Amino acid sequence: MVDELERDVFDLVHCRLLLHHLRHKQVEAVERLARALRPGGVLLASECYLGTMRASSNREYAEVWRGLYAAMPGADYDWAVALPSTLQAAG
Repeated sequence: MVDELERDVFDLVHCRLLLHHLRHKQVEAVERLARALRPGGVLLASECYLGTMRASSNREYAEVWRGLYAAMPGADYDWAVALPSTLQAAG
C-alpha cells in the first residue's frame, strides 16, 4: 500500500487471497491495482469466504476455523461477500 505502482502497463493484474488482509483499505487497494492496468486490461481478484466453516455443525471443525479467525485479527474472512461492491466503489 506504500510502494508506487506503474500506471497503464499491465494487461492483467491478479490478486488472490490478498484483499481480506487489508481491513478497511480494500477500495484503495483495488483503485491502485486498477490504475496499473492498460485500457481494456483485466483485474482478477479472488477471495475466500470461510464463514460457513465457522458455522459447521461439527463442533470441533468449527472451533478450528474460529481459532484461525482469532489468530489473524487483522484479516477479515467475512469480507469476501463485499468484493463486488468494492470493485464497483473503486470504479
